[in-house]
Amino acid sequence: MNIGLILLILFKSPKSFGSYRILMIYISVAEIIYSNSQMFVSPTVYSYNSSYIAFVSINNSWFKNREVIRILLDAWCAMFGTFMGMFALQYIYRYFVIMNNSKMLNTFSSYKIIIWMSLPLIYMAVWGTVCYYYFAPNSEFTEYLRQSMLETYNLEMEEIVYVGANIYQTDENDMQITDWDAILGILIIWALLMSSLIMIIYFGVSCYSKIRKKSEVGSRKNNNFQLRVFTSLVVQTLVPVFLLHLPVSVIFLFTFLELDTKILLFLIFVAVSVFPAINPLPIILIIPDYRIAIYRVFWKVVTGKTITSNTVQHSTVVHKLKFNTQIE
Repeated sequence: MNIGLILLILFKSPKSFGSYRILMIYISVAEIIYSNSQMFVSPTVYSYNSSYIAFVSINNSWFKNREVIRILLDAWCAMFGTFMGMFALQYIYRYFVIMNNSKMLNTFSSYKIIIWMSLPLIYMAVWGTVCYYYFAPNSEFTEYLRQSMLETYNLEMEEIVYVGANIYQTDENDMQITDWDAILGILIIWALLMSSLIMIIYFGVSCYSKIRKKSEVGSRKNNNFQLRVFTSLVVQTLVPVFLLHLPVSVIFLFTFLELDTKILLFLIFVAVSVFPAINPLPIILIIPDYRIAIYRVFWKVVTGKTITSNTVQHSTVVHKLKFNTQIE
């Protein structure tokens, strides 16, 4: 899905997309990396009472060094942070376009775009650091999980590498203690989630308001184009909001409330696994140039014929697709 989208972006994008193509490719590449990381890391998510972990079985891993596995597991977790920054960045760019802020737009057309593209990397670095230092294994947490892991997966704790959080732990005297490192880590992750959502909401609402105002006085063709691109961005953003933002927030909330997240965690793991495949669909289906290109390929595969201008004129399906590109 993502490779197909990258090809469409490179060869079928409207010229007016400009530097937006770079951002879309950036996201697609990140999703490809994330998907492949699941194959190489092979993580499993597990919840026990109010705790949750992501772990890798050393026996089933491509790698046998515990520290290497630990770094790869933290990197896999950190990819969530990358997506938080990426979708916020898309809205920031679209805001500058709609506001016609040429000064800021020029920064996306020069070497300064590297600065903008570092925003998701900052999110990733902070997220990964939190996982490595604040969600690190400790002796109390390991013993707390030992019996459950043995019963559920037939694995000794020495056979796995894990990261996770268990806010409320018990000491050797069965007294409940609070893991303040886990609390701090969760608060930092929540801050990243909220900052991403706040930027998306603020710039999104601002973009929509400006488009509505421009529609009364501006070029109909340009306004409809901007509205279509903005719509694809909104739909594309709803996917990670429901498959990434919301699930992660719920997990942390349930951890604070000491609620069992076993079933929920399984559903969330499925959601974040299919996210990279689903996310390219909105922009492929909403942008007319991409829809037409997909239809042409489909027509060629099914009929063995190439769509010509005459075919387009007599094809109801293509006519409808083409109609959507004729704004005026």
